[in-house]
Amino acid sequence: MNTEFSLTRVQSDVAHLSLTRLVDEAYDNATEHGFTKIYDDLMAAVPVEQRRAMRRTILLAKLALITSEVGEAVSALQHGEDHAFAEEVADVVIRLLDLCGYAQIDLGDEVLQKMTHNRKRPYLHGKEC
Repeated sequence: MNTEFSLTRVQSDVAHLSLTRLVDEAYDNATEHGFTKIYDDLMAAVPVEQRRAMRRTILLAKLALITSEVGEAVSALQHGEDHAFAEEVADVVIRLLDLCGYAQIDLGDEVLQKMTHNRKRPYLHGKEC
């Protein structure tokens, strides 16, 4: 089994830049449409010593929004609505990109590192199915 992730350095750089740009685009769009204002207001309203806890709460809320989009994708799939399913999957990705923008996660780097790690794992990660 090949344990090296198969992207060339140039391909890796392009993938990283593409993911970084998508994160920026999703977060900027959410900001421009007012969806980050409530989080900014919440952070500003709490004392400095409570901001770390508030950040976790905001991240949990953003994860809940991702989960709701997954639920909508499941529903569309159950009803045989192929186009709606594809749209909901896109919504999942957009919400995830927005979360990464908010949390300042370098998604390109994280994905490439994780894919390299996963290539080195055993078949079925050593589990029986």
